[in-house]
Amino acid sequence: MLRSGKEHLESLRDGRVIYIGSERVDDVTRHPAFRNAAGTVAGLYDLKADPANRCDLTYEEEPATTCSGGWLVIAGSPISPTACSADRPTTSPPSSPAWP
Repeated sequence: MLRSGKEHLESLRDGRVIYIGSERVDDVTRHPAFRNAAGTVAGLYDLKADPANRCDLTYEEEPATTCSGGWLVIAGSPISPTACSADRPTTSPPSSPAWP
């Protein structure tokens, strides 16, 4: 199941102990050194959860579980275009001559 950006940020507030030098960071989602990075990752979670982006950023696993597809592309195994709507154009990923 996909998480939202809000859920991701909440998961980072789990009591973990982080230090920058001798400064203890109580909340990485609000500390100036981490908040922008945490917000960027949360935005990626929201992009994947948006139905308009589902075909490009997720894949379906049985039984009817939507999963993040980002790791598939990184691993060199792009998401199959057959998971997309038939009336939607599909393209090969960059530097790949054809879908597997």
